[in-house]
Formats: sequence, C-alpha cells, structure tokens
Amino acid sequence: LIERGINYLSSNTEDQAFNVFSHSRDFVVGELYIFVFDLQGVCMAHGQQADYIWQNLWEMRDSYGSPIIQNIIRKALDGGGWMTYEWRKATKVSYIKKVEKDGKVYAIGTG
Repeated sequence: LIERGINYLSSNTEDQAFNVFSHSRDFVVGELYIFVFDLQGVCMAHGQQADYIWQNLWEMRDSYGSPIIQNIIRKALDGGGWMTYEWRKATKVSYIKKVEKDGKVYAIGTG
C-alpha cells in the first residue's frame, strides 16, 4: 500500500494525491490507510481522520508522553521502517518512509 501511495504521489500533483489519500477509498485496504506529514508536523493527508488535515500535530503525544508525530518524522528521516506507537488509546503498527516531491520532503506511512 505504501509503495502504491508513493507511486501515486510521484505521478500526480501533491494536491491530487493528498486529496485522494484523504477523501477516497482508493488507498484504504481493510484497516490500513495512508497518512502524510510534512517535516514540521503538519498533516497533509489522512485516510481515516480528515479533520487532522492542515493541522500541525507536532506536539501530539500518546498517553505515555511519547511524541507520536515527531517519532514518525524521525523514522522517515532515519531511513524508514516499522514502528509501534499508541494512537487514540490503541496500539498501532505502521510502516513509514521518506518521500520527496517537487523539492519537499514528507513522511508517508500506512497503518
């Protein structure tokens, strides 16, 4: 799913890709969906919670005090991979990668 998302982003504008990731079922498989953050923590796309789009979630923390979005961005910048974290009082496992588009860098994930 994440590779499909990266390929879609690379062949479409950011606006088109982020809109499809957030407002269609094209990138939702069962409970998996795409999400994208810029490096400042702004949610660019979210396949399950459209109300997060354009919000800066940099300071979002789980109930243990762990900075969720900062950790997602760090994982992307460190080469990507699997990570486990708490999201809305549930344990989540997501795959995170760094993606570049038109000179901008994003953390893209599926979980």
